[in-house]
Amino acid sequence: MHVCIEGSKQHSLRNLCGAPPHLRAQTFVLVSLAVASVCSDWFCSCIVTLVRMCRFNMHGLLVKLALLFSGLFFSVCFGVDTESTGLTPIEDTIISLVRNAVSPDVFQELGWNDLDVASQQLRQPRYRDAADLFSGFGNFSLSCSEQRLRCIALDSEFSPQHDLLTTCGFVFWINAILSIIPFGFAVVGIPCNTYGWLSRGHSGRRKDNPLGNTDRRDIADANRLLKRVCLLLLVLTLRSVYWVLENPLNSMLWAQPDFLRLRALLKRTGGIRGQRPTRHFLWLGWFGCPLAKPTAFEGIAPGMRFIKSKKPEWAMRKQTQTIGWYSWMQRQPDGTMKRRFMGKKNLRVVSRYPKPLTDKLGHVARWQKAAAAHRII
Repeated sequence: MHVCIEGSKQHSLRNLCGAPPHLRAQTFVLVSLAVASVCSDWFCSCIVTLVRMCRFNMHGLLVKLALLFSGLFFSVCFGVDTESTGLTPIEDTIISLVRNAVSPDVFQELGWNDLDVASQQLRQPRYRDAADLFSGFGNFSLSCSEQRLRCIALDSEFSPQHDLLTTCGFVFWINAILSIIPFGFAVVGIPCNTYGWLSRGHSGRRKDNPLGNTDRRDIADANRLLKRVCLLLLVLTLRSVYWVLENPLNSMLWAQPDFLRLRALLKRTGGIRGQRPTRHFLWLGWFGCPLAKPTAFEGIAPGMRFIKSKKPEWAMRKQTQTIGWYSWMQRQPDGTMKRRFMGKKNLRVVSRYPKPLTDKLGHVARWQKAAAAHRII
């Protein structure tokens, strides 16, 4: 790898990347895996600095730095002759990204070993306005349909085909998000049952060990699920689709290495039309949730700034709101039985998005679609 700082900045960048003559204007080729692995942070910073100096399109930089999620910080990216394959740089990068992030059998099931099939899938008609990922009760998709937005709802409770951890499920999800129109909107409510503070006893997730007890199957599956979600979010960004990821404010998801790398990459490269990931805080209790439930929405969604909330008044008075009561008989050490009472919180009701909130999210999807069409955002 040669670094030439003499001459024009354009010549310096080309020498640093070592790209073939017919690809120098479109792609980067990392010719030394050892240098990229050992000096990953420095190398990435240099690339970003040089690209800014050369006034390259930051979206093009995002395309090639997307290989951060290949399992290493960088991988060797062999240049593909886009003239002979007919692939655009973004399509080429999405294929490379998915190939490096999933197992060979999953990639083979996807059919992207054949570039003709891959290009056909990547260029399929984009007709959906929104996606409700991990939809649960599907309130967001219902709100979209009420506002005449075409939305797809995906959740493993609906069908085994929607299980993202399976091969067929991953293929189904990829094809689903590829059908979202440019500047559409995806709401991702990834399950928080292994990231909340109530589950830290068995999950083992701490600030110094965010991955938790990976010997447990549910924890390992949750970590693998997040990896695939980050991959899908990166594909959505490359396809210019706005998205937002939801989880409780104190969730350990925000400290996961995969999500932190995704956030750093998108903040460094500009996201969609210069819109970088931002965090938006809401009290779900303000919209009708039985609990106060402070929640964070993080992603690239400029319309989220229009949704406001306040802490519910009953939460300010330190009143707990429960849904019904239940009791049971417990045997005491002396052999007697004593009735115990406990307030019952219906988790299925607490975990769903309140309808007033999903209505506002639907308005956000509609506004973002119109604002992007008129170049407001």
